[in-house]
Amino acid sequence: LGERMVGPIDDDLRIVHESTVRTADGARLVWSWYRVAGVTTSNPSRAKLLELPSFITRGQPSELIAASAPCGPRDCRKASATLLELVAGRVVSR
Repeated sequence: LGERMVGPIDDDLRIVHESTVRTADGARLVWSWYRVAGVTTSNPSRAKLLELPSFITRGQPSELIAASAPCGPRDCRKASATLLELVAGRVVSR
């Protein structure tokens, strides 16, 4: 339904890829990012480049990390606050 980049969301200046998807149960907000060779990025091209030295040295594995929360009937603000608390440990005043 839509997508954008969100961040920085934490002290590490992490930026996440945010997508709103439709499921049988309604809309869900999904945050995703990559961790490659100990480096966090939301950019798929950068993730691929980071994989090269890791692949050659048989270093740390690459990971795609995703978290999701259900959206409310009219918007995804509560889902966004839930993901921020889950991923960054930050509580948004409600």
